[in-house]
Amino acid sequence: MLNKKNKIGVVSIVDACLENVEAVSNILTSHAYQVHVIKTGVNAMEWIMENTPDLILLSTTLPDMDAYEVCTHLKGNKKTSRLPVIFLSSQNTAQSSEKQRGFAAGGDDFISKPFQTEELLVRVKNHIELAHFRSVQQWNSKGIGNRRNCFLEMFNQFPLGVALFDPATGRINQFNPMFAKITGRSFKEMDKTSWKGLVHGDDLQGFLNYISSLNSGEISSFSMENRILRIDGSAVSICVTVAAVTVIDNSPPQYLAVVEDITECKRIESAIRKKQFLFSEMGRIAKIGGWEIDCKTNELSWTDEVAIIHDLDPTRPITLEHGLSYYTPDSRPIIDKALKEAMALGQSYDLVLEKISAKGERKWIRTIGSPIKEGGRVVKLIGIFQDISERKKAEEENIKLQAQLAHSEKLASIGVLVAGVAHEINNPLTIIQGFNSIIKEILINDNGEKQKENIFSLLKKQDIAVDRISNIVNGLRKYTAIDSNNLELIEINKTLKETMSICEAIYKQSDISIELFLSPSPLHIYGNNGKLQQVVMNILHNAKDAIEEKGVYGKIKVEAFGNDDKCIIKIQDNGIGISDEIINKLFDPFYTTKKIGEGTGLGLAISQSIIVSFGGKINFESKKNLGTVCLIEIPLTDDKETICNIEIEDAFERITGKVLIVEDEEENREILKYYLVSFGLEVVDCKDGIEALEQIQKRDFDYILTDLKMPKMSGYQLIKEIEKYHLTRAKIIVVSGNIQSDFSAEKESQESLCLYDYIKKPFNKKNVYNVLKPGLRSETCF
Repeated sequence: MLNKKNKIGVVSIVDACLENVEAVSNILTSHAYQVHVIKTGVNAMEWIMENTPDLILLSTTLPDMDAYEVCTHLKGNKKTSRLPVIFLSSQNTAQSSEKQRGFAAGGDDFISKPFQTEELLVRVKNHIELAHFRSVQQWNSKGIGNRRNCFLEMFNQFPLGVALFDPATGRINQFNPMFAKITGRSFKEMDKTSWKGLVHGDDLQGFLNYISSLNSGEISSFSMENRILRIDGSAVSICVTVAAVTVIDNSPPQYLAVVEDITECKRIESAIRKKQFLFSEMGRIAKIGGWEIDCKTNELSWTDEVAIIHDLDPTRPITLEHGLSYYTPDSRPIIDKALKEAMALGQSYDLVLEKISAKGERKWIRTIGSPIKEGGRVVKLIGIFQDISERKKAEEENIKLQAQLAHSEKLASIGVLVAGVAHEINNPLTIIQGFNSIIKEILINDNGEKQKENIFSLLKKQDIAVDRISNIVNGLRKYTAIDSNNLELIEINKTLKETMSICEAIYKQSDISIELFLSPSPLHIYGNNGKLQQVVMNILHNAKDAIEEKGVYGKIKVEAFGNDDKCIIKIQDNGIGISDEIINKLFDPFYTTKKIGEGTGLGLAISQSIIVSFGGKINFESKKNLGTVCLIEIPLTDDKETICNIEIEDAFERITGKVLIVEDEEENREILKYYLVSFGLEVVDCKDGIEALEQIQKRDFDYILTDLKMPKMSGYQLIKEIEKYHLTRAKIIVVSGNIQSDFSAEKESQESLCLYDYIKKPFNKKNVYNVLKPGLRSETCF
């Protein structure tokens, strides 16, 4: 038998769907109802006949028999005929025909899934109270003693609104105080009121349709939500349950209405729905959803938006393994580790990972997980899941745009350099050509031995001129190498000297002198040499413009010195200066004080981003008409081992082995051969790739030095042939005279060339030795 102690009612749930049963049971038990679950129609009829619960919730879909037959059977039995039966129907089947069939079977009400919690509770409560009221009314009608008085007392004290009204006229014959309170009318006003006068006009037709069904005998009771109008015009939401009752034997039946004010419930429901809608829309707009993992069962549940991000059906269940299977091979180990640590150690995580959706779309997501603990143990993980693919795409586009802008800015400054560089290179070329002419004349006149010292002096001056050209070319090579973001060890003094060699001639032509004060000891940083030169060139160019605007003899002072753990580059000019209003906008992109067509407004913005990428900062100090000071601070490196490796001795120790030279310029072949033989190496030389392949097939080589641009077969083609057929294990060294490296990161990915090292033209004996001597070169794959 049932134990109803401390329970407000016993509800029998007849449903085979465990998910529905669990949801309904949790609601009812949390509100002090006793719940008994039955999965089949046959078992339901047997159990209910023996235990007679207070109310039956009957699913319209049962596995073994028709639910309406179950209801008919129960209503046809005297013992269970008065038990209220509420059909639980899916939203799609709760049509008018289905309801008519349910009411015809004796059902008292219909609730469609999904249902609201408050709706379920109100209807269960009303039907239980109505069934109880009917039993009391029946007990009273038998006229036993003074039970009528007891009935009236209970009627008046009933916690819900109760009224008896005439089926034909709708006139209210009897009501309790709670009914009057809910309707907002006094007892006198109620005497003049019919039910039609209470119901809101928009809800009246639905109410009358149910009354018509009661009158025709199609149904024995019904429940519905509607609104009633008070005297002051305000509307009250109610849940009303109506059933036919006989107050006195052999008298016409009246309709008993049990009413509960659900205005506050409806307000709360409306607020919840609005919040749910708002939350859903926010998730849709932000592409963000929530998820939960039960650590005991590993069951995963998530919101609709997370399913949508995965391109999955939100209505279908998902397992943890299924959800994790959409991570890419690179991301899966990361999320597995994060989940393991969260469950075992209670550690939260915030990750950006890559997934491939059910439709094959690659997406970037942000997933955040946080543990929920009970008794010191993690029992659940909850978190959010956001699609950030658009943001990642925008970031990548922004990086590309910044690179393009930097490239455009550099190309603009390169254009300014061309005239000055050409002039600067032509001067030492004139010196070399002139001294060569003098030396030839001396040797032709057979005065070589007598003027030996004079010849060596002229050759030394030629070496200086060559070094001058080499510095300019190397400076240009590094300055134009902007596509790489790799950080390398940079010696500041050397970089500044190379930069000055590029632009010194241009500034001299504008009557501007540059004074360079270098640190007495080397200053080493990690950065990008070409980009650092770009920053210095930008600042020098702005200084030149400021001096020309002021119209004075120009002077620019460049200093480099160490300050604690920082390298300081200070650039000072005597130009027109910068006002306080402008100085705060210097780093704003596209802000410029120059005329249209004379500046992009990007130079300093790009310069700042470059210095920040080195871990440093850049600032300006200026006074109007007194000049400007730019201070660049970059952290010094204490990587002593790397610093020592770049300091190379001039002594040339003997090197053994065989070398193949592949170079179409005869003079370059002679120079290389002379250097290599002096090191102790055995040398074979050829003028193109075809000859080189023939030599490689004849003998083994330890080194292959090859130019890239040659007739018949280029260096690129030669290397690819060697790699393709594994022709030799020789160390391949590229010798190139291009200003910008032939082996950028992009070229490497396209050509898949992995080389031993790289020698830049123009080169000297020391450059070649440093590459060939084991232990001196840096391991680099271009």
